[in-house]
Parts: sequence; C-alpha cells; structure tokens
Amino acid sequence: MKRLGLAIRMAQSKNPKITLNVHFITEQKLGKVAFSTSLKVDPDKLKDVEKVLFFFKENKKMNYAIADVLSSITRKEPFIPEDMKAFIPSEYDNEEKNTWLLLSGMRLLTEEELHQYEYLHDSSVDIVEILNKDRFTRMFFKKKNDGSTPLLFN
Repeated sequence: MKRLGLAIRMAQSKNPKITLNVHFITEQKLGKVAFSTSLKVDPDKLKDVEKVLFFFKENKKMNYAIADVLSSITRKEPFIPEDMKAFIPSEYDNEEKNTWLLLSGMRLLTEEELHQYEYLHDSSVDIVEILNKDRFTRMFFKKKNDGSTPLLFN
C-alpha cells in the first residue's frame, strides 16, 4: 500500500509559480499531468509515493502545492516515458529528465494542513522547519497517526 509523500523544492532558476501553473492548467484540461525532475529518486521508495509536495520560497514566504501520484518512474539516464507523453505540458515536452510523476488533484496546501504530515526519518522534527532549510532539495514524508485505530501492518 502506498503511504509515502515526496517533497520537492522547486528550482528558482525557472519561476516556480509559472512551472506549477502550467502543470495545473494541463491537469485541469486533461485530468492528469506529467511532471518531471532531474532529481534521482530511490526507485524502491518512489514506488510507495502517493503524494508529491512542491515547495518554494518567494519574498521570504513559503509556498506549498500538493498532488496525488498516479504513477511514477525513474532512471539513471534522462528520458521521456512513452506512456506519459500525452500528459506533458507543451512547454516541457522535449525535456528529458530522470524522474517522472503522473499527477492529479493538484491544489495549494496551507502550512496548517502541512502539519498533518511528518518527516519520514525523524518525526520529532517539524516538517515545516525542515522544508525551510535551504539544503533540502527533496525529502520523504508520511501522514501522522491521526489517532484512529492503528493498523497491524504499515
């Protein structure tokens, strides 16, 4: 069962708002959108990713967007996956990247909503604090235990 989230810092070399808006518009038109990144992601963890969180800082304010991951693929060498070509925004349709995510349900996420998640490797550290550190380009997170009946297996 997929239970992980992948947080990705949006590069400032390209305007993060424009990049995310282009992907959002494509998702609204087609029902899903292919997002690519040059980041190399552990394939074993990537197969368990159900959410992707995009984050970037603008004028000292953090911005967050989240989406559901329908499918994902990663390789050592950059490529364009055949089965996602129809969902790649035209602005990016010739860019080969290492990791591809097919997304749906893109939306803004507030900092308050972000507190329902925790850093996968250390739940004692606040996820917002981690995302504000400049050194994090990506990280895995999971949903906090919401107090409901715990599962036998995670």
